[in-house]
Amino acid sequence: MKFAIRPYNLFLPGGLLLLFVSVFIHAKTLDINLHDTYFVISMGYLCWIFCVIQILLWGLYKLFTPILFSIQLIWTHILVTILTLDGIVLFSWWAIEFYNPRPRRYIDYTHWDTFKTGQYTREVIVLVLTIFILTQLIFVINIIQGLLKKST
Repeated sequence: MKFAIRPYNLFLPGGLLLLFVSVFIHAKTLDINLHDTYFVISMGYLCWIFCVIQILLWGLYKLFTPILFSIQLIWTHILVTILTLDGIVLFSWWAIEFYNPRPRRYIDYTHWDTFKTGQYTREVIVLVLTIFILTQLIFVINIIQGLLKKST
């Protein structure tokens, strides 16, 4: 694979990395407490969802490559997308394993300080997801500029 000519092929190793990691963290869960709602997401499913997103983006790049405007926008979109998706999984795994090494049965949920420990993890994940969503606008802008350039 020639990454300089077809940088979108970087989505394939990024997706394969997530599939590989999902084997080791499938039994782990990401616990998110938002106000009075408690979400429990399997890390394996999260890896699979992010892997599917990367494969879909790879397919979109294969489809839209002839009309894309700028190689710099392509590289920016691809690198930030891979870093954010893989970074969310790896950071969450790190937060589960090293930030809170105790089993959940030893956590006392009656004290307010228990929920504060997960707040920092939640804030980082929300920030990275926001960056991911805004990065997808780069792909749309690249397509629109390419279409406008082709029409003139």
